Amino acid sequence: MRFYKCVIIPLLSQLSASFDGQSDPATEEFAARIWDDPDCLTGRGLDWASIRQTLQRAPANDHRLAALVEQLSTTIGWDDIIEDCLFGGVALLYWRTRQLLELGHLEAALLHFSLLDSYASSFHPAIMARGTWGVSDWDLTVLRRDIAARNTPSDALPDCGKVYVYTEEEAPSLAYLTQGAAFCGKGQWGSEVHIHYWLLSSPYRTFDPAQADYFFVPGYGICMFEGGFLNLTEINDIYTALIGELPHWQEGGRRHVFTFASGMAVGVFKDWERYIPNATVLTPETGIFNDNRWQKKPFFEPWRDVAIPGHLHRSEIMYFLQVARPLEDRRYLAVFFGRVDPSRASHVASTALDDAPRQALFEMMRQYGPMGDVLFGSNLTVQQMRSTMGDSVFCLVPR
Repeated sequence: MRFYKCVIIPLLSQLSASFDGQSDPATEEFAARIWDDPDCLTGRGLDWASIRQTLQRAPANDHRLAALVEQLSTTIGWDDIIEDCLFGGVALLYWRTRQLLELGHLEAALLHFSLLDSYASSFHPAIMARGTWGVSDWDLTVLRRDIAARNTPSDALPDCGKVYVYTEEEAPSLAYLTQGAAFCGKGQWGSEVHIHYWLLSSPYRTFDPAQADYFFVPGYGICMFEGGFLNLTEINDIYTALIGELPHWQEGGRRHVFTFASGMAVGVFKDWERYIPNATVLTPETGIFNDNRWQKKPFFEPWRDVAIPGHLHRSEIMYFLQVARPLEDRRYLAVFFGRVDPSRASHVASTALDDAPRQALFEMMRQYGPMGDVLFGSNLTVQQMRSTMGDSVFCLVPR
């Protein structure tokens, strides 16, 4: 229990503040330029062929690289650089961040990496591989981990036990399950990425398995599936192979912790009951996934698993803080905004409302009619919805 009080609870605040680079969708013209001309050879404001040569020829500590980045960022600005050439701008940020880190300028490296992560989250890693910028998804992963390793808080903290984090060096299959951290770090599923990297920089991390109270197994399973990296059969096979590679594995996964942050939960690993029935799963989804008729009960077990909130982008957190009115001045007792279509109805294997709280709410409102201090659904914009939630004592968020 002390692990959850001291490690998991502080972790949740980190998840809510993590920066994942969510942005407005790209225009069709911008997307076409990225796909058709990833090296930015035609129709650009900057001479990207010369910039690419500078990146390829200059050693990482070359002062010319620093001067080039400084000149471009101060005279043009990063948003305009990225607009002109997405992958070229990402490559510039990568090499400058790597340079700052190797020179020992951690705060400056963190600032540059926040920009790099923001822009890198906007595209699938496979698209950048079409260009010749010399920066791969693995390069970004190594940089991210180097920064995490050097960013461990030094303040004295309570004794909460120790967590050992598995890496690809001892479990090679992890490389397939932890691709595209920037791309996968968005939305609810992003918690799988941010938990991983929070633990990599956590003061509770230990490199000595003999000291570990828990063993963390990273993986972005749902993003690997939904992002087109792997299909479900491949994910199942990789997790199965992974279990055999973990050197400190215990029967059924005791003292091992996984993250599965989608509606599929641990079901993204089809054979989980055979291989990890006793492992702890961190998940925001405690109900039954609607599409699986064969599933009769939730994957979530209170004695074994931990319910966590899904990842929220920092901008969402800040907006809610801005619109939150004093409790005594709020107009509504409760509000609910959400879908009540068949995808959020009773589970396909059920005929009752006991596992369909959204439908039950809708039925309650139908029976009792309008309530002045309860607002259920409306054709509001996202901004209006959030402002109304800040004007309510309770916000209903049923499964």
